[in-house]
Amino acid sequence: MIKQSIAQHQSGLRWLLLLMAVGTSLACARSAELSGDIFVRMQSGDVKHGADVEVILVPASPEFEQKWKNLVAGFQSSLASTRVAYDQALAQQQELSGRHTAANAAAAQTDRVAEGEEARATTCADPRASCFGAVAGATRRRFGRLRAQIDREAQQAQEKNQMQNRINEAREAIASTIRSYQEEAEGLLRRSSTIRIHANVSGRYTAKDVARGKYYLHARFDVFDNHIRWMVPIEIKDGQQTMDLSSNNAHWELDEISKKYIL
Repeated sequence: MIKQSIAQHQSGLRWLLLLMAVGTSLACARSAELSGDIFVRMQSGDVKHGADVEVILVPASPEFEQKWKNLVAGFQSSLASTRVAYDQALAQQQELSGRHTAANAAAAQTDRVAEGEEARATTCADPRASCFGAVAGATRRRFGRLRAQIDREAQQAQEKNQMQNRINEAREAIASTIRSYQEEAEGLLRRSSTIRIHANVSGRYTAKDVARGKYYLHARFDVFDNHIRWMVPIEIKDGQQTMDLSSNNAHWELDEISKKYIL
């Protein structure tokens, strides 16, 4: 009786282990295949295919979502502060231009008055009298005004150049901030990814054995000077799924923010 009970128990264990193995096998098999084409249509109408473009899948975990949220917030804050510096430089340039205009107008008025006085001073009441002294004095004063004008214009040119350099530096600070955060964002996506593949020469990508769940599908396609990026939310289910990356669904949050600050 005891032997029979032990045998039944062992048989039950074998069936349990078999069922667990089958369940594990089925669970492992419950993965999906994701594929699609990468292409963009140019303004000319030409279609460019994303040959060898890297495609990555990032699980939409709470940890990743928080990191992305923090990165976007930092990007907005940094861009806002650099734009303030640029706007201030522009305002100072306008103020400087106004000062130069006022100074030049005042100098021109002074010159007209001085020229009138010199003309009267060099007019001899007696045609037989010598006006040499008056003419010489007027000539010296004219040269003095000319030197002052040259110095003023040189000073103004220097101030304009200095101000333009400040504007250029502020503009470059904005561009540098955008480049830095773009690189940081792509680095975060790569570090958080579970699958990284490359499209073939026709721009076709295939990701196999993708576990079910919610992801972000990311890719970057450089066409001449255009950088097209995707960060498409997708839910992976059993079986085969298709997600093309095209001009229609291209979206990159940092690009949307950058448009407000690109000069």
